[in-house]
Amino acid sequence: MEPVPAQGTRGARHPDGQLRVAIWVDQVTRREAFEAAHPDVKIQAHTVGQPWTALIPGPDGSDITVTDRSELGTLLDKLEAASCRTR
Repeated sequence: MEPVPAQGTRGARHPDGQLRVAIWVDQVTRREAFEAAHPDVKIQAHTVGQPWTALIPGPDGSDITVTDRSELGTLLDKLEAASCRTR
């Protein structure tokens, strides 16, 4: 199974037909920036075959779980959209 590239680079390949490594580097950089800006949000370690999961502290002290089955970049899109709504 081939991983889905990050948003804005779907199908981006080198002339030799290989997916660009920058796709995953971009997601790691985004994750680091998001975690620095939102230290209260915990993105859990990814397990193959399981969805990406993040825990957002709710107003009542309980955690709100956000998941995405495809990739870290899509989970970050959801988290960034949620953080914009709560500002």
